[in-house]
Amino acid sequence: MATRTSCTIYILLVVAVVLVACAESSLYKSWSKNTNFGDEANWDPRPPCSGDIISFPATTDHVSILLDVGATVKEMVLPLNGEMMFTNNAELIFNDNVPSTLACPFPGAEVTFTPHARHWFDPGNWAFSRNLPTSDRRKRDITSDNINLLDTEIVPCVHDIVSFPTDSAFNVIIDSDITVSAISYKGRMYTSTEFSEFLNSDDGQNQFSYADDSGSRPVVLITGQSCTDVTGCNCGNDRQEIRDVICRLKEESDDTCPGTMCTEPILASGDCCDTCGALLILQYNSDFVMNDFKQMIQNKISSQAQYISVDATVSKMWTGDIQVLLEDQGDGVLADQFGSMLKYDIDNGIGHGNGISGVTMKHSGGATRPSGGEKGPLNEGLVTAIILVILMVAIICILGFLYVRRKGSFKWWKRGQATITDDTVTYSRESGQVDGLASVRGFDNPMYQTTTEVKLEAETLGATGGSDDDIYATVAKPAKRRIVADINMSDVSGDLGFQNPVYDAATVLDDDTQDTFF
Repeated sequence: MATRTSCTIYILLVVAVVLVACAESSLYKSWSKNTNFGDEANWDPRPPCSGDIISFPATTDHVSILLDVGATVKEMVLPLNGEMMFTNNAELIFNDNVPSTLACPFPGAEVTFTPHARHWFDPGNWAFSRNLPTSDRRKRDITSDNINLLDTEIVPCVHDIVSFPTDSAFNVIIDSDITVSAISYKGRMYTSTEFSEFLNSDDGQNQFSYADDSGSRPVVLITGQSCTDVTGCNCGNDRQEIRDVICRLKEESDDTCPGTMCTEPILASGDCCDTCGALLILQYNSDFVMNDFKQMIQNKISSQAQYISVDATVSKMWTGDIQVLLEDQGDGVLADQFGSMLKYDIDNGIGHGNGISGVTMKHSGGATRPSGGEKGPLNEGLVTAIILVILMVAIICILGFLYVRRKGSFKWWKRGQATITDDTVTYSRESGQVDGLASVRGFDNPMYQTTTEVKLEAETLGATGGSDDDIYATVAKPAKRRIVADINMSDVSGDLGFQNPVYDAATVLDDDTQDTFF
């Protein structure tokens, strides 16, 4: 008993030393998926009701199930190879005579437990924090820790502490070699040798498997080392071969990249998705301090209200350069403005005092419509061009209209020409003429008798040049006199009018001069 107590105290001391040594420079990465009986995400088509039939897929191998809630079932079809663990006070009851309830109106349905295998290198399976993980935190969430990570940095890095919660079971696939600072599994810290032995045990095989069983198994290396470089440490996952695995698994898990709203999205080293904003690459010397530089950027953002939505992700890449990714959750304009200001400050003195020897910047371009299915506003330049074209066309049409009207080149704008002879009225245009309207002797007004009194508000009559046989009709000013004519159709003589084809007779105005008639 004394020996077991001493071993327990020793293990706790080792855990405490490791956590204290790594706390300042490392992150806690906690596995966020499970194969718990009480997790609704593990059931198809729904979580089980009392009296249901529980089944496990026949093809499921090496599965571990944690019964973390009490359950009453009618039947249970167990997997071919696996284990079921019970938490304290959890119980499983078999009963084939369960009455229906409002929550379960039809007991006895068959539901299937689907313990999906999850890949170690899938960033969607991890939560992270600076402290012992107590919640499921996601990439670029605004938290009290103020942590922004690249996709490759969400997967445990070489100096991170990995934790598997004590109240869960897992189904983890190891895709490639792993190097981390520490691994805590259900409250126990493991060395590399101990964890390798655990993976070969029945419990380990039920919860951890390998992507390819045919070849050599990946190696899990636990170093117990923290980052001691004040200029920062590289995560180790941004190398091309590892990044490709991470991005492929991210895509396969339906964690699709959001659409971008800029003309030239940028792809940061270590990320899987294009983004809008700015990317700064820093060269530095031994005076550079990573934590001080991060704090300086955060102070600049928080001190200016217009940049409060800007997120800065500062990382040391495997090439040794410092990368600063700036985003603003939109079209990247604010992030680009902040990046330009930051570059200006670095170029003009701030960088020299912080150990920065050089900086280059890449922009994502102006705003445009989203690249995904969502439609955004038209580009401002395109709208301006359309308006200018419309205005130019309108101006050309107006000028053309005025020019043609002034020249009178349209036939239907030309005045007609009327010619009066002794017994004929001739009206002509360029398109043709009307002549020979017959002899004119006046006409009878059918509304009155033969003798008609005609009262006319006459107009001043005037000719526009030419002879009696060649006259243009013009409109003159209104006359100031009234003409009253008593006309007897039987006394009308002469050829001074035209015959109205509607009637037999004609009315003649007794005036030998050329008349203005319209």
